[in-house]
Amino acid sequence: MEIIFLQKMLKNPTLRNWSNEGLAIDEIKILEQKYNTNKEFPKSLREYLYIAGRQSNLSDIDTGLGYDWMQETAKKELNECGKSIERPFFVISQLDACTQFSFIYLDELSEDPIKYNCFAHESYWDNDTNFIEESPTGKLSNFINICVDRSIEEDNFIN
Repeated sequence: MEIIFLQKMLKNPTLRNWSNEGLAIDEIKILEQKYNTNKEFPKSLREYLYIAGRQSNLSDIDTGLGYDWMQETAKKELNECGKSIERPFFVISQLDACTQFSFIYLDELSEDPIKYNCFAHESYWDNDTNFIEESPTGKLSNFINICVDRSIEEDNFIN
């Protein structure tokens, strides 16, 4: 796979004593079949999965018990608090057993979609807080590149 958006991640395969381990194209296609009605994921997500879909060296990305678990658990958390996301989406990272998670919408017409954060538990809300917000990092690739920079800093501190 040609890497366009995530060159920085590709050039840093080992950080913080962890090495990236990617998914094979066939494994990515299985996820696309399950979660995107057999359509290809956006290019930046495919690149991430190809480089580090099985194991990531980035400290800011936590896939919990895997992609299937994240998709199911995020929807369960939303359902339990009476919320839903009506557009097709794919969870890319989670915190606190998916009570907070980051995702992209799969229906954006962009090879590098915007990353969103979801707060799927009422303890995170107040009267002025929407349970979904656009990430301040913007595009998925920008978020990942920022995570690479943070992990490089951590790596420099460790070593």
